[in-house]
Amino acid sequence: MASPTTTTPSESRLATRLLALVVILLGLALVGYVFFQAKALFEAPTPTLPPAPPTPKPLPGATPAPDNAVGTRALEAGWRLADLLGRRLLSLLVMCVAGSLIAALGIRWWGKR
Repeated sequence: MASPTTTTPSESRLATRLLALVVILLGLALVGYVFFQAKALFEAPTPTLPPAPPTPKPLPGATPAPDNAVGTRALEAGWRLADLLGRRLLSLLVMCVAGSLIAALGIRWWGKR
């Protein structure tokens, strides 16, 4: 006679299959979320750079300072690109890898007998 705490192999297999199915669906949902976020990120309009500040007029008799508006705009564009690559795309890559690993773990559990 089986004790109430022991489970039969078929019950254990069913529980493993259900857990594996939940893990697979969780991993696929995470990968799907990443794809929707990436789609929204790439469909978003490109932000425009702020206009260059006006160059102050030099005082009479003084030599004018070199125009640095292009350098300022290039620096601003570089910071925006670093923000895009550093935060958004890297976090999407990490989430995609995590979702794939979770789904693969669920598939591995599904295949165990």
